[in-house]
Amino acid sequence: MARPPHTAALMAVLVVALGAAEECGSSGGGGGPQNACSAWILQAPLSAQLEGGVLVEAVVAAECRERQVRHAVHVDLYLQDEQGRWIQVRTLVETEPPTPGRQMKIPISATDCVDGRWRVRFYVVGTTKAGAKYRYPKTGMESKVKRVRCG
Repeated sequence: MARPPHTAALMAVLVVALGAAEECGSSGGGGGPQNACSAWILQAPLSAQLEGGVLVEAVVAAECRERQVRHAVHVDLYLQDEQGRWIQVRTLVETEPPTPGRQMKIPISATDCVDGRWRVRFYVVGTTKAGAKYRYPKTGMESKVKRVRCG
């Protein structure tokens, strides 16, 4: 049975309205995006050998279903000191929006590896084509902690 012509138009309006209301969100463990955009920690901090020494690196990933007007991923790398305080070692902000449908990897590294507990944290802010602003997570930052051995 064929649908009346106005049904297709109504469905198109609903799809556009729902798309405009989406916000950036977690992918629930690293899978594909559930909302307009998704971001997750792809690699917890780990050490890597270089010619000049050892570095600590972590990777955050971001993916969007459609082009964003504005999209910024803020990533921080921390080292825990002997008193248990987190010392910020490196910060970066990736302002290039991901190509729609493609995963963007955002590596962050520190060239002076120190044995200990390292943490990577991130949050994302942006604006959709429809003008909706988003922040993920809504408060605070996503983070992952890992003990790193440099030698």
